Amino acid sequence: GLDPANPSTVCLEVHIENMRTDAGTLRHVRLVHRGGTGNGIIAPSRVISPPEIPILKQGQTTSIFIGLTFASATDRDGMVLAKFDIKSDRGSSPVEIRPSLGELLDSPNSMSQSEFDKACTELQGIHQRITSVVSVSSKNDDVYGKIPIAILQHLNLKQVGKWTDKGCFVGTLPASRNNVYVVIECNTLRKTCEIIVCGNNAMASNSIIGLVKQALQQLLKS
Repeated sequence: GLDPANPSTVCLEVHIENMRTDAGTLRHVRLVHRGGTGNGIIAPSRVISPPEIPILKQGQTTSIFIGLTFASATDRDGMVLAKFDIKSDRGSSPVEIRPSLGELLDSPNSMSQSEFDKACTELQGIHQRITSVVSVSSKNDDVYGKIPIAILQHLNLKQVGKWTDKGCFVGTLPASRNNVYVVIECNTLRKTCEIIVCGNNAMASNSIIGLVKQALQQLLKS
């Protein structure tokens, strides 16, 4: 098995669908790991692949689970990569799995609002505090209440306190084990949301703020 306490361990649920247009059935569907990376990319040191799917009829969907432990942890986004081939009696297709830094974050133990605020207060340096503003194009004000769910679906953060058009989230970087603190504050009149990320790793904080922006933009344009 895999060590769930290892910050380099990832468990993925993958959906496979037979989208053939000729009513053809796929047989012996399997996921085969391919080695080989370069340019500093971190590959898995251990892979647990799912069992073979005997038959997948046209339009049929199934879910499989993949366990990965990468060779080392990193606080850099986009640096871990696992390559696979999806094989069947009809051929083979390459697939790459590249978890984002947001997905590789650890959720720390419970944190009070006062502890969160104190940590942010201590991280006020020019490279410790990064901000960005996202415009809200949605005409539905109910969308603001969906922000915490959207954030937690895209990044492995823990929410601190309640959402009141402002929310606080915290996560632990996989390699350094330092916390990153995320604050989202929305102005419903101006239709904007300000994102603040505090931490000691400026590169990681920039990656986190980019991932938070992607999650918000995807939600707030709807």
